[in-house]
Amino acid sequence: MLQPRNRFALGLVTSGSKTRVVRDLIKTGITECFQVFVTGDDVRKPKPSPESLHAELEKLGVPSNEALYVGDARADYEIARVADVAFLGVASKFSGSTSDDGYQRVDPTSNVIKVLLRE
Repeated sequence: MLQPRNRFALGLVTSGSKTRVVRDLIKTGITECFQVFVTGDDVRKPKPSPESLHAELEKLGVPSNEALYVGDARADYEIARVADVAFLGVASKFSGSTSDDGYQRVDPTSNVIKVLLRE
């Protein structure tokens, strides 16, 4: 199985609470996929402020021009746009499966890895 963490610096940015996020990561067994995560509890300004994304990039040591933000909501797109970070949308109950917002969207989410690995 492909281990994206071996090829990419992966972080998680979410507006959810740290308690819920940690519980969900453990429950789904994907905690080890992410080097760092920033939750709604870690920032003063919620999405669509880019504060959480800036904090994540700093923790990862990744400049914005080398980052890709993958998100499932319009607020995620706005964060990436304001932070000058490339964006890839994924279909979800928050976004639907089509996009007229001017950014690439993949469906299903499992196709994200295929997009990332395109040369």
